[in-house]
Amino acid sequence: MTTIARFTAILALAAFLCAPGCKKQSDKPADKGKPAAAAPGKSKTGTANQSSDPYEETQKDAKLDKSLEAITKDSATEKAPDAEQKPAVKDDPKTAAAKDQIIKKLLPAMNVDRQIDMLRQMFAQDTAQLFMEYIQQSAYEKGLATEENGKILDQNLPQYMEKLMSSAAQLIDNKEITSKILTPAYKEKYTAEELQGMLDFFNSPAGKAYMEQNPAINQTLHQTIIKQKSDKVQALIKETGNAVLSDLKPAAKSPKKD
Repeated sequence: MTTIARFTAILALAAFLCAPGCKKQSDKPADKGKPAAAAPGKSKTGTANQSSDPYEETQKDAKLDKSLEAITKDSATEKAPDAEQKPAVKDDPKTAAAKDQIIKKLLPAMNVDRQIDMLRQMFAQDTAQLFMEYIQQSAYEKGLATEENGKILDQNLPQYMEKLMSSAAQLIDNKEITSKILTPAYKEKYTAEELQGMLDFFNSPAGKAYMEQNPAINQTLHQTIIKQKSDKVQALIKETGNAVLSDLKPAAKSPKKD
């Protein structure tokens, strides 16, 4: 899955996860007066938030939705780095039917199901990360970030996390991705001759060896990069994190009682 496509999926999921805590009101207030202000909560820095106007929050939500929609739309059409955009191939009905038959054989030869399984696992992990961020942010905003609630979360979160990741994984359907995404994309970008050449390669001994050994090579590459760069990444995270924290102001101390 490309970085752009994965980012787009995460954005859509983030909007979905935000929905329970961002329930929209009607586009217009019920009367000319402003609705009652919401009760103040606590921010991540421990300070009380200003009472907010629900109508203003609704307008902010609408702007956020439009921003997400714009980003998603732009991401879908964004040009991949260092990749030449190939114009769509226009086919007559006979050629289109021939392509369908070739692609039907090509995708299994490329072991697409295994790639989708890896995508499913990454999608579930991304969902879990977004879920944890949502819980953390909501706990602060609703004034629930207490030591007692932390113990409750430690006990209850694993079962919710397991159910969430399982549900997220089920959203990735092999047949749907194959028929509605991959097949149309291959038909649009490749000619029948190119598709047949790819099929011939993946059915050849060299192509089968590539499919068999390449996952192990990618895994070795991934592990090697992590091993070689982990110390530098941790130092980079610490340096950048400290810079961010240095901009924050400490929470105001409560006045001492006499």
